[in-house]
Amino acid sequence: MRRVIAFNTSFLSYLCIISSAAFYAASFLTDLCWGVSFICFIPLFIQHFSSYRSALGAGFLWGLIAYGLTLSALLKVIVQLGEKPISYVYALGFLGYFVFFSMLWCALALFLKRITKSWAAGWFLSSFLYFSWIQTGFFYFLTGYLYGYPLACPLLPLIKVPAFLGLLPLLGWYGLLFALLCMQVGVSQKKLVLIFVGSIPFVLSFFIFNQTKVCEEQDKKIIMVSHMFYKKTPYERAQELYDLLYEMKRLHPYAQMFVLPESAFPFPLNIDQYAQELLTQACGDTYLVLGSHYYCVDSKKKGCLYNSAYVLHQGRILYRYDKKLLLPFFEEQPKQSFFLQKTIAPFLVGKSAFNSRVEEQESCNLPGLGTFSFRICSELLWDIPVGQQVLVLVNDSHYDYPYFPPLFRLFAQFQSLEKRSTLFYCGWKQKGYFSFMAFYK
Repeated sequence: MRRVIAFNTSFLSYLCIISSAAFYAASFLTDLCWGVSFICFIPLFIQHFSSYRSALGAGFLWGLIAYGLTLSALLKVIVQLGEKPISYVYALGFLGYFVFFSMLWCALALFLKRITKSWAAGWFLSSFLYFSWIQTGFFYFLTGYLYGYPLACPLLPLIKVPAFLGLLPLLGWYGLLFALLCMQVGVSQKKLVLIFVGSIPFVLSFFIFNQTKVCEEQDKKIIMVSHMFYKKTPYERAQELYDLLYEMKRLHPYAQMFVLPESAFPFPLNIDQYAQELLTQACGDTYLVLGSHYYCVDSKKKGCLYNSAYVLHQGRILYRYDKKLLLPFFEEQPKQSFFLQKTIAPFLVGKSAFNSRVEEQESCNLPGLGTFSFRICSELLWDIPVGQQVLVLVNDSHYDYPYFPPLFRLFAQFQSLEKRSTLFYCGWKQKGYFSFMAFYK
């Protein structure tokens, strides 16, 4: 009889851990499951580990399922862009990095429980520290930079019904994370006070703002153009852009600016006079924002390549923004002091690493449209300015799994609300206009 009871207890424990991981992943993977963000950790929080071995095992199982699903698009890109078969090892190592910290998360919960004599305190404190670390510095041991992975934020799926996050500008990410974890710990440990305190920000926000649909009433003066580009050579890509812009000009004759995504012209535009002239012919008097590259020779007579965004008007380059925060392993080498620096080679086969623009870059003032800041792709995760108009150019063409490009776009909406900014988001597959002020009208 004892063996049967032990087996059943173990089975239920595994079932709860798997359910928690599956709920967490489902909130990111499908539009219909955003609501499980409010309950996804409850099955995990009811676990009371008797040893660090069981805590580490629970963290391993949770992380393997949760991140194996939510990182699937990124893992496929790592395999595709790297040299095979070693790229499979890198993909597994990347997943293992996430799983390792989820194991530490559960072990930390047990450690804090033994100190505080309370599972409620143990789970709450460990979870708050864990997701704060993921948000702000998770990739430090891989890259040498304090880069987080905010796409794992358990609050992110709730932006699909933005009324729940109406207090985000006031309380900030940490304030709402505190509330979300407090509520779920309260349910799992049957603490009514925690449930009440945790639910207040979401309930108040929902009834005060009562906005259940995304604010996307785009300014018709600025047209984001999402397009899957296929031409490979500079001449052919310039022709493809010309045809696309000519059609956009016909469809939107009163537009004042067209915005094209990152790497729409993946060659140094500043040294391609033919492409500049062709794009000018297509746009006429309309401003054109274009993701491209910039090539220059530094004082040491060494060629430098930048991932850039251009503003063109009437045959002239009015403004250029060079990406500051490059994506480690795919755009630049990680810091020299980290052992993974040598793994950069498989991801840059056949192309050059970009340089990072370290100087401060001024915003671009366009008459009749306003002042704009620029960010390129991964900078959306780490460096959105507060209270500004921001043009975000993204290359989401590598992601074959359909859940990831919309997830990245959702994060732009999340950033717009948190940073009180207006974001013009333009990718190859997704686009969006997110106005902080429109949300509170």
